[in-house]
Amino acid sequence: MNILIILGYKLLKEGTMSAVLKNRLDKAASLYKLYKYDNIIVTGGNVEKSIVLTESYMMKKYLTSNYKINPKIIIEERVSTDTNENAIETCKIIYSIKSKNNIESVTIVSSKFHIERVKLVFIHYYQRKFNLLFEGSENGLSDNDMMEICINEKRCIQVFRQSIMNKLI
Repeated sequence: MNILIILGYKLLKEGTMSAVLKNRLDKAASLYKLYKYDNIIVTGGNVEKSIVLTESYMMKKYLTSNYKINPKIIIEERVSTDTNENAIETCKIIYSIKSKNNIESVTIVSSKFHIERVKLVFIHYYQRKFNLLFEGSENGLSDNDMMEICINEKRCIQVFRQSIMNKLI
């Protein structure tokens, strides 16, 4: 059994998806066409509290409407609001699937700007118990936004590494 995980990205104020999120979904759909994953997990709860819909709901709707992917194979993870929670919550789902099936691989899709942190976080939480593969989608951001995002990514990586070190001491 092979599983595809697509990480969410906050919805815009009007509840629509950004180019960043659509790029992740388009990348995942192209991978699905190639590899026919057994399950797809879409992640993301309600990050923006003013928006009623979850990221995962919008992602599932996009995949079923635009790519005609069978909704029965798409699992919505509706709780997470950040990368750490994405890893923790999808790991719970994977373990529930694992109890019934042998999992060969888990492919995680996020944006290229995010993939370094995703690797670090998922390898940590999954504790190397699954064959993890990582795929980066196009970023979909302006140069100014990219600069700001990259600074934030570096900071988040440092904080995560420090938190791991603090737990080891």
